[in-house]
Amino acid sequence: MLKHPVFGRVGHGLFTAIPDIAFLLLAVAGLTYLFPGEWMQSLENRRGVRTALRFGFFIVGGAAIVVNAVNREDQEHKETISGDRMNTVMASVVDIQKALVSNKIMTEATRREHLTASLRDQYILTHNPIDPEILAGTKMPPNDWMSKRLAELGEKWTVTPSSDRTTPPQIIQQVSNPPEQKAQIRFSFYTPTVSGDNIVTNKFIAPEDGRFKLRISAVVVGDVPAENVTIWLRVCGQCAWANLPQGFAPLPAKEESFDRVIALPEMLPNVLVGPWDVEISMQAFPPPTTTVLAGYYACKNWL
Repeated sequence: MLKHPVFGRVGHGLFTAIPDIAFLLLAVAGLTYLFPGEWMQSLENRRGVRTALRFGFFIVGGAAIVVNAVNREDQEHKETISGDRMNTVMASVVDIQKALVSNKIMTEATRREHLTASLRDQYILTHNPIDPEILAGTKMPPNDWMSKRLAELGEKWTVTPSSDRTTPPQIIQQVSNPPEQKAQIRFSFYTPTVSGDNIVTNKFIAPEDGRFKLRISAVVVGDVPAENVTIWLRVCGQCAWANLPQGFAPLPAKEESFDRVIALPEMLPNVLVGPWDVEISMQAFPPPTTTVLAGYYACKNWL
């Protein structure tokens, strides 16, 4: 089916249609009393036809039971995988919150802004149903929930109640700081001429011995250097690190984490950093046709 996708789609459609066929046969069987009497009499006189119909009904009915059972198991498996992914994302959100709470590099205003955004992500992951405006980022979670989570994280500030719920809550005791120039970092598959104008974010890579080997780099776009930089590389939930990129390390006490991290004192504008050789393996079989390697960063003057 993987080699012949058209055949696979047709086969999958016929397979999932079996329960519907079973209902159709039941409807036909229930309407036999409307058939002309001579037809029914001829069927009763033909033992072979009756036997064939009996076996046909049994086969389709049994197949419908099997298909329904397989579909239920497949749905439960997908729900389990989805739950595992949600747990992984939730663990990453909690780790980022802890890092923001203890961060001494960012300004207080920037730190609180990112911490508030992280709490919104946590609210989305832990509540169902979710307000579409919160999901779209135009509305913040309830103030009491936000204040409770801030207290649990050891923060001494809260959010102010606001009658206009379409805007993010304002922060009490906001620190006034003069505007500072911001730096932005972009990640790219490595080429010798990577700059802010030719970032490469999609690439076809053939596996070697079940592993994907690639080179990536990072560059500061604009004219402002990035100071006290921390970079995280994250593989997908169906991937595993086959090697440790040079200079990167696992998160403390998180050896099984999907993240690898490196700290740099400074990144100059339009100066290529790297390349870093990355090697990952796919845990799922058959492997997905596409996967994602994500890059995150934080610095003293991030954008």
